[in-house]
Amino acid sequence: MPTIIQPKLPRVKFYPSVPGSRYIPSNGTEGEFFHSMWCEECARDKVMSGRATTEQADSDPDLYCSILNDSFQGDGVAEWIYGEDGQPCCTAFEPLPREGDPPTQVVRDDRTIDLFGES
Repeated sequence: MPTIIQPKLPRVKFYPSVPGSRYIPSNGTEGEFFHSMWCEECARDKVMSGRATTEQADSDPDLYCSILNDSFQGDGVAEWIYGEDGQPCCTAFEPLPREGDPPTQVVRDDRTIDLFGES
């Protein structure tokens, strides 16, 4: 199992459990701590990370993280587990791009001429 680093510090210590077992918050407060440590720092959910509004996401559901949405139903989600340190983590975590980071995807602009290719 790969080591996953929790992004936000100071880190909240949860009651430890068996590494690899599924994590389900025991109450709303624990869930809020988990969300603030993982979901608010993840590129998957644009609303939790503050890069989109709920109004934008209501018209474009892809702005929401399906893992986070699914976590509120049933027996939790497979992506939320206890890591090697016995603390909960999200195995699907994608760190937010930081200032100065190179873009993760280059989007070609079809309205600008190609400077190095054939026209």
